[in-house]
Amino acid sequence: MGSGVDLVFLHGFLGEGSDWEQVTRAFSKTEHRFHLLDYVKDPLLGPSVAPLDRWGRAFGRWAQEKHLAPQETLLVGYSQGGRLALQALESSGLPLRGAILISTNPGLRDDDHEARSQRTKNDEAWAERFQNESWESVLQAWNQQGVFSGALNEPIRQYSAEAPLRAAASLRNWSLARQQNFKHFLRLNPRKTYWLMGERDHKFVQILNELRADVPSLRGEVVPDAGHRVLFDQPRFLAERLSSISEMKF
Repeated sequence: MGSGVDLVFLHGFLGEGSDWEQVTRAFSKTEHRFHLLDYVKDPLLGPSVAPLDRWGRAFGRWAQEKHLAPQETLLVGYSQGGRLALQALESSGLPLRGAILISTNPGLRDDDHEARSQRTKNDEAWAERFQNESWESVLQAWNQQGVFSGALNEPIRQYSAEAPLRAAASLRNWSLARQQNFKHFLRLNPRKTYWLMGERDHKFVQILNELRADVPSLRGEVVPDAGHRVLFDQPRFLAERLSSISEMKF
């Protein structure tokens, strides 16, 4: 793979492309091409124009417009971005190389209607808060959720006036409740993904263990000394692992 690959980085909820800069700067030597995608603001990929069931196809159009070679395009998605990477991998219409998925939920059980209903209500409640309450207070409440308790660092960003509406649209249109369960896809394509979870992110370590039990040939690992926000907690370690994983066969 002497010419390198196109690494397309997909940030998490409330994130932006620059979230990955600590990681990409830590790549020591690489011929890879980095695309730090601000997908929430993108006219093809934003939540208002590309809801979850259409996001994969929208990404396929975006990749074609950027003249990316699909078989040399590797997605790197964190949390919400990882879930969108799964959509692209399955339904972009392109033979994408694969995806490296960080702190990513493969989906609720398809028959667990109660969990899906509860997630819909939860995401709608947060969407209402982001739209109607002070940004600073809602952001503080969001960061106090249990899933972030093991994280060493919280990202510091400057938010635009459009951020509340974009956050609400992301919660509604990209809700986990709307996502299919990707376990069947992973059973059929066990080598198309590589999973990374922070060791202090107990919920997602359990998700990885359950995935491995269900799909024995699935590849993944636990990142030491990291919580859910692996890219902020361990940027140098993550860069080293991404550099190695990107050389693997997908």
